[in-house]
This record gives sequence, structure tokens and C-alpha cells, in this order.
Amino acid sequence: MGTADTLREGGFEGLKAADATAVLRPFLDGRDVAALVSDVQMPGAMTGVDLAWLIDQRHPATAVVLISGGPVPTHMPPGLASSQSR
Repeated sequence: MGTADTLREGGFEGLKAADATAVLRPFLDGRDVAALVSDVQMPGAMTGVDLAWLIDQRHPATAVVLISGGPVPTHMPPGLASSQSR
């Protein structure tokens, strides 16, 4: 079961996207997006960190959570915080 499926089970509308361009479509369509959950590593030219920064700048009311099974990025853009669990 993926993240989108888990969100749907919790009563949220979970959308799957293949890359950052697909993630941006609901925003460009004017949909109200309360939260975005994304992997740090994404296919395509834009990373999850880049996507989080863009959403934070253009849609500050949208909460952004980045997850990763790999290493935490060593550099986060201004305004984004990093937390690592062990």
C-alpha cells in the first residue's frame, strides 16, 4: 500500500504523481491542496526538495512533508527545515 492509499484510508484525497510536473497540475488547475507528501528523490529534473521550495513560495498555505528512505539532503533552501528520525 502506498502513501496515497494510506491517505485515502484516512479520509483524505490522495493523488499519485509520476514526477514534479504531475504534482504541479492540481495547483495549476486551482485546486485547494492542503498538504503535499513527496519523496526527496523524484524522477525528472526537479527533486522533492526543489518541489517543496516551489510550493512553499507559491502556495504557502500548503503543508509540505518530504520523506526519504535514503540520506537526508545536506542543504535545504531557506525557509525549509529538516528533521531526521533514527
